[in-house]
Amino acid sequence: MINKTATTIAGLWRYPVKSMIGEELNTSFITKNGVLGDRAFALLDNETGHVVSAKNPKKWPDLFYYHASYNAEPNVDVLTALRIRLPDGQVLKGDDAHINDALSTALVRSVTLKNSAPQQSRLEQFWPEFEGQADEVSQEVLAGDAPTGTFFDYATLHILTTSSLAKLRELHPEGRYQVERLK
Repeated sequence: MINKTATTIAGLWRYPVKSMIGEELNTSFITKNGVLGDRAFALLDNETGHVVSAKNPKKWPDLFYYHASYNAEPNVDVLTALRIRLPDGQVLKGDDAHINDALSTALVRSVTLKNSAPQQSRLEQFWPEFEGQADEVSQEVLAGDAPTGTFFDYATLHILTTSSLAKLRELHPEGRYQVERLK
């Protein structure tokens, strides 16, 4: 006998730009690269060549104040126009010739918006348990178990349960467990 269990999806999120707050969706296609249009873009730090990541909050403390979305639902062949809302409310269009200058000014660091990951991309992840030591920031390869050339850290699709969030809150009550931040 097969045991069938009903599953309810309470929320679906897409993050067009890695490490920025994304957009809640009603529906989407799931492709080999996860939710269609998810992490299709990322910022590259022009000084280091690393992918910008909120996992290094000392270097990029305000990334969660940036919101990325699409003007319309993308399809498998074409990503529709990207929008990025800055913390001050200004909205940048992904196809604006000056978007890199505007993002660099806002982040106070030279960055470039990319829609394909360089080979062997790396990101910097802060490890609080090593704070103050030479290795407090790791140099991890991007797309550990995700498809090469993507901007995913490890997997293209994450399923987060309400019971997982409850357990995290129980184990670490001072933590911040907003669903839109757990990407």
